[in-house]
Amino acid sequence: MLGPILRQELLVGYRRKRLHVLRWCYAGWLVLQIFWLYMAELFTVAAFYGRSLDCGDFAEFARGHAETFATQHFLLLVLATPALTAGALTDEKTRGTLQYLLTTDLRPSGILLDKLLARSAQVGLLALTGLPVLCFLGVFGGLDVAMLLSGAVASVLLVFAFGSASLLASVLCRHTRDAVLAVYAVGAALFFVGRELHGWLADLEAAAGTGEGAEAPSLLRWLVGVLDCFDPLHPLGSGSWMLADAGERGRRLLASLAAWGSLGTVCLAIAAWRLRPAYLRYLEARDRKAPRWWRARRGPVGDDPIRWKERHVEGIAPLAVLRSFPGWLGLLLVVLATTAASGAIFFAHSPTAFGEWWRLLTSLDFQGLSAALVAVLPAGNAFYWQGIVVMLLAVLVVGARCSGAVTGERERGTWEALLLTPLETRELVRGKYWGVLGAAVPYLIAYAVPAVLISALCGVGALVWTLICLGVTCLGVAFGGAAGLWCSARSRNSWRSLLGTLGFVYLSGMLVSCVGGTVVAFFLFLISAFLILPAGGGMGGVFWFMQAQQFAICLCLAGLFVLAAWRLLGHAEWRLGNAARARLWRKTARDLARWERNRLVRSAPPPYADEHEGEP
Repeated sequence: MLGPILRQELLVGYRRKRLHVLRWCYAGWLVLQIFWLYMAELFTVAAFYGRSLDCGDFAEFARGHAETFATQHFLLLVLATPALTAGALTDEKTRGTLQYLLTTDLRPSGILLDKLLARSAQVGLLALTGLPVLCFLGVFGGLDVAMLLSGAVASVLLVFAFGSASLLASVLCRHTRDAVLAVYAVGAALFFVGRELHGWLADLEAAAGTGEGAEAPSLLRWLVGVLDCFDPLHPLGSGSWMLADAGERGRRLLASLAAWGSLGTVCLAIAAWRLRPAYLRYLEARDRKAPRWWRARRGPVGDDPIRWKERHVEGIAPLAVLRSFPGWLGLLLVVLATTAASGAIFFAHSPTAFGEWWRLLTSLDFQGLSAALVAVLPAGNAFYWQGIVVMLLAVLVVGARCSGAVTGERERGTWEALLLTPLETRELVRGKYWGVLGAAVPYLIAYAVPAVLISALCGVGALVWTLICLGVTCLGVAFGGAAGLWCSARSRNSWRSLLGTLGFVYLSGMLVSCVGGTVVAFFLFLISAFLILPAGGGMGGVFWFMQAQQFAICLCLAGLFVLAAWRLLGHAEWRLGNAARARLWRKTARDLARWERNRLVRSAPPPYADEHEGEP
């Protein structure tokens, strides 16, 4: 049934300002991107060819930008569809209106289909912002109507599949933030697993084609074809729209239709099947399970109950489903992942094979081990980037966790009860902050121990960069937690708080890294050139400048983290104390005064009672 839900969703969605703001932001980004790439093309042609831009150069520029736009377009759909669709049912749960929808004559499939169409229309309106740019530059780059229609069909299939998966997550999760993060996490995991599997199968086929290995089984070749069908750019060709055969393009479109359509249909069917049971479980709160023997016991409640709750009850997991897993399992996974990544870097920079290392260890050949360790190449740059990636992930987890510290209490209806307790606002904010950081400390230690030990085997540079990045990571975790609490105190719900936290943390970090890191690196390079390396130049000078820039980025990020963390915490305390708590106390006092006045009026004798007291 396509009717009232669809109209209501479209009306409410288009009345909100977020879609309008997103369209203007996306349009501004496209204009800046075209201007930057065009100026870069002008500079490249003038510098290397010594002439101005002609028609052929502009055609190459338009083709390259159109291919970049196609990749960027599908990336936008992947990011925007869960963000705009996953709150379709979780918002109804939070407002308490989903039960009224389920008591109507509407079927769950009709409700979900209407919501999917309405939210997909919002995503499509956002994606259409770049259509004038594509049509203008695509004509010069070789785009025709058939290719444009192929891209439109691939976009619709992608939005349908991700929208259905987002609705399934919205059915199973309690809050919008959990649903969106679940879709992103599962999608990222499937993407990396599929990418590695596709690369491994492609290598097998290449080895079989050159005669270096056995021919790949037909099942593996079929699996490679299935994985290719899930590539959004597959109907357009390997090099964006390099595919000119109309028949081949049609076959690829049918294959993509079968792949994405099957995925979306299955997710939508499961969501319609589990909508009522999942909401009944949500109302009855029947998902609380008894503690198992393999779960670690919680520590005793101390003098700070808020800190104990955030550390031992809520934990560091940003998703509610991850809190059902024991903490020791998470620590073990962190240790194994760090050991695998650091070990891969070590063996990549070691001329000795893995089998030779195993033979030296089992035979206790210490002289051979020392000689093999001396032959290991410097791996400082690899460990530096590993530390940067770990810092980004740690800030993401802690920031996402703290972004729901206050808004999560509001959505559960327990925040006003906390404000009515004798605990001061500072104790509430600092208790939540230090509780989350205390829950993150064991995971940082689980990463630090294997990373430091393995980096020490790769030279002094690798060890130094690992320690520097570890220190910056600790400061970044403190900054991410403070930013999350600040956004949580200012936002209405957890999803807006999460978006604000990620935008503030990563944009400020990127700005400080690009601007401050470059400036500080320039001064460090000048100091090293005049004082330490007066005769340096050439490739040596470039190497020293790159090292100085990496160190300057770490230094600027550490400065940002230290200076901004406490200011954000202080502002969050002021916001909650003056804006939220004072308003609540004023409201409570006003309600008490009104209740007392009504009680006195009810208990007062009627007017003129004494005048008629003696009358019969």
